[in-house]
Amino acid sequence: MKKALSIFLTVVLCLFVCNFSAYPANTSELKKKISEADEKIAQAKKELKEAKDKQVSAEKQKEIIDNQISQIVSNIVYLNGQIDSANLQIAQKEQEIEIAQAKLDENKEYFKTRVLSMYKSGTSTYMELLFGAENMGDFLNRIDMLQYVVKNDKKIVDEMTEARDAVIEAKAVIEARKADLEDSKTLAQQQKASLDSALVQQQEIIAQLGEEVKINEQEAAAAQREKDALNRQLEKELAGYNAPSGGQTSYKGGKMAWPTPQGGTITCPFGYRTYPSVGMHTGLDIGIRYGSTIAAAEAGTVIKVVNGTTGYGKYLMINHGGGVVTLYAHSSKIVVQVGDYVERGQKIAEIGSTGFSTGPHLHFEVRINGTAVNPIGYIT
Repeated sequence: MKKALSIFLTVVLCLFVCNFSAYPANTSELKKKISEADEKIAQAKKELKEAKDKQVSAEKQKEIIDNQISQIVSNIVYLNGQIDSANLQIAQKEQEIEIAQAKLDENKEYFKTRVLSMYKSGTSTYMELLFGAENMGDFLNRIDMLQYVVKNDKKIVDEMTEARDAVIEAKAVIEARKADLEDSKTLAQQQKASLDSALVQQQEIIAQLGEEVKINEQEAAAAQREKDALNRQLEKELAGYNAPSGGQTSYKGGKMAWPTPQGGTITCPFGYRTYPSVGMHTGLDIGIRYGSTIAAAEAGTVIKVVNGTTGYGKYLMINHGGGVVTLYAHSSKIVVQVGDYVERGQKIAEIGSTGFSTGPHLHFEVRINGTAVNPIGYIT
């Protein structure tokens, strides 16, 4: 029984500690956790930026590989065209060789036939033709004629042989060029295969980086949600904040100070309006020179500071106790932070025109238990 009771108390204690740590009971703990959340957000954003930078770099590398593959494919198409052209030229040269060889064979056969005919007719030698001359002049003429015939026969055979050999040589040149083209095509195909593999790897890297970016975005969003939750908790904590010793703990009523000590003009009163937007205007717009001081209308605790791009622009809220809260919007600069206790008339910000604003002015609100009321009834 004692052992069971001990275990039960231990569990209860653990639950109490966990719940206590999860929901800090004082502002200092909340501020510490908000600071830690800020560090988480900064780290998450840093890692997200690094992942996105890697992603951009990987996409650029993929684009380079894509371009290289495109160029190689174009080169392969060109080489295929050149190879096809070489095949046509080789086929043409083979046909020309056949024609030249046929003519050469035909002339050789003609010469053989003529020599055989001369032999059968009894004039098988050129000497018989010479000895048949009637005189010296006829003999010389027959020598010239024989020389011409022999020379012409040789010339015809030589020309035909040269023509055939020229075609054979041209064919060999084309075949050698075709072989070079085939080698270039093989090399290009090997390069393409290598780049295709590199492209697949790069796509895998991009996919992994995409997942990394997604995870980092989720972590950054989670850290921001954690901070927002802590800020809301701190705001609630500060809404019931007790002022330092000697200060007020609840709003006692009375007139608040004018929130712009340097003067200013009311440019838009509380109530329904049609410009610059149609609807209920929940505060008092005070037009004044850019950079002028914005002061706390009454002593209290700063419960909210927003430096983002909201409709209010940069704004802050002060809790004065008793359900009374004032809001100061469109400032250019805020000089206090959440949790600060400010005195009546203390500088808290500077006039600006941030957010949904048509010029430098202060949008001043007074809220009673969360409902905006006309500030005129609360300020001097």
